[in-house]
Amino acid sequence: ATVATWSFNAALLANPIVAITAGIVAAIAVIYTFIKVTGDAAKEEERLKVASLQLSVAIDQQAKSFENNSKYLSAQNAHKIALLKASGASEAQIYKETKALKEQELQLAKNYRAEAVILEQRAYEQNRDNPTEFTAKALKNAQENLEKAKGLVSAGYDSLISLQNNHEVAKVQAQTDADNEARKKAQEQHDKLLQQQKDANK
Repeated sequence: ATVATWSFNAALLANPIVAITAGIVAAIAVIYTFIKVTGDAAKEEERLKVASLQLSVAIDQQAKSFENNSKYLSAQNAHKIALLKASGASEAQIYKETKALKEQELQLAKNYRAEAVILEQRAYEQNRDNPTEFTAKALKNAQENLEKAKGLVSAGYDSLISLQNNHEVAKVQAQTDADNEARKKAQEQHDKLLQQQKDANK
């Protein structure tokens, strides 16, 4: 049966028209396979490109959202402190409220950093599994965004430390001013008594 089949195929291929047709069919099969594989690869590349772009957009949106929220919170907090000072609040009261508000701002920066870590991890995995020009760019954006977030958290801690140091200086200065005022009043009282004695001896 195999020999017969081979002989039949050989006979068909001996006919030029049949041979050309068979060649065309084979060529079409190869082209179809190539197009399908290439098409699938192109679709996958396009999908990765879209995913990378979506990630980059998410990173930009996160940064802008934090910037807007941070500006709004800072403005609100500055207004609260200004009102507190205008009301005649003590240095201790102003410090306590300012510290609480700065801790709010620091927490906002920490939230930003936590989200940036997640986005950076996603970008890293995406670029690791399917490295392309687009995934590499998304990873770079994510890394820069994360470094920015870390810097903001660090600045938040520095601001709290500075506030604490300024408060300690203010407390010492307030005590010094109070001591000087007490000595001044005591001296004035002493001078007044001396003057009264002199006037009585006249």
